[in-house]
Amino acid sequence: MAEIETLGLPAQTEVIVIPIIDVSGSMAGARIGQVNDAMQEVPKQLADINDESIDSKLLIAPMEFSSGARWFALNNNQPAEVESFRWIDMKASGLTDMGAAFKLLAEKLTVESQGGWMKGRGGAAPVIILISDGGPTDDYQSQLAILKKRGWFKAALKFAVAVEGADQSVLAEFTGNSEAIVDTTKIRNDLASIIKVVIRTASQTASKSASASGNINSASVVTDNGPDVDDAAIGEAITNVQQALTLDSTDDLF
Repeated sequence: MAEIETLGLPAQTEVIVIPIIDVSGSMAGARIGQVNDAMQEVPKQLADINDESIDSKLLIAPMEFSSGARWFALNNNQPAEVESFRWIDMKASGLTDMGAAFKLLAEKLTVESQGGWMKGRGGAAPVIILISDGGPTDDYQSQLAILKKRGWFKAALKFAVAVEGADQSVLAEFTGNSEAIVDTTKIRNDLASIIKVVIRTASQTASKSASASGNINSASVVTDNGPDVDDAAIGEAITNVQQALTLDSTDDLF
């Protein structure tokens, strides 16, 4: 009987969590150390969210950019199962080639038949978190224009973590909403805690949204209740963004 019931279960909707991390020279030292501290714990956080859901499943696909951009710690450049993913500490050096990161992201925000990661119109849009402390040193605008044509980018839940010194006007161009930027200079906490809360909260929101109506709503938002986290400041940035995890028929999937 158990085998028959298992066969009747629908497939889980996969939601890819994509942290895009600036590892340029200005991130060296304490900053990249705190990024690594946060990312060591993120897979476990996402696995806990998966344990709470029978309808959706989170995957992880980190990217780093400095002088160029690369997918990080992935096998064959494919999103990883969070339960088995192991973080390797990043090193910081080089320029801030944000345009290269946008180009690499655009290549994967298309359907699998075109070399991308997306399942098609029945799938869920990704969660994308851009973490940076600077401004682009390459031609980011042309690559961002291409990225914005991707239907899956339009539908994605997008946030940015602005480390001190970041060009927030560029981050706002990326997110499409200045309220989706978490400004670390205005939050009473360390960078590692902020990153963990932003990724966990956004991922929880996307997971519940994909499992339910396909729309993001503030009721599905959770925050870290620990005494060292400024819940209000981070939670406000998350709840201010209302986007759909679905595609319009006019969106360009390819």
